[in-house]
Amino acid sequence: MSGRTDPEDGTAFATLLYRYVFFDWLFADFAKARSLFERHAAWQHNRAMRRHLPVYLRRWAVVAAIAFALGWLFEQTVDATVAACFFTGCAMTMTGVAQICALWLLLGRPDMPRTGGNPSTGEKMLARSPRRLTPPDDRGDKLFLQL
Repeated sequence: MSGRTDPEDGTAFATLLYRYVFFDWLFADFAKARSLFERHAAWQHNRAMRRHLPVYLRRWAVVAAIAFALGWLFEQTVDATVAACFFTGCAMTMTGVAQICALWLLLGRPDMPRTGGNPSTGEKMLARSPRRLTPPDDRGDKLFLQL
């Protein structure tokens, strides 16, 4: 059985609903990249797709607010066990909101994160360039000696 499709591009309704709620289809898998070039390309793509995350954040926050309101309503009127189901759904949705916020903040970083490499291929961890040590100035040494 093939589900309903969108008349414009033939995409199934279930796929459209999934894409409306979840955002993982927007991002490239950073872990599957084999070379430094592929990792950098995936990182840049994911940074560009970061701009869509506030839309998903708003959707998830609305779902959490509706679940909380329904939980409160059922707690006041019907039964606490039914309300507990809605409050549990609200708590689970809030973890999604926290994940979206963390991803949005992480992708806001200008530099690419370090990776542990791929042990199956023997690839080493990406190393950042070492900091250059500058000779201390006299003012800093005097300040340190005064403390």
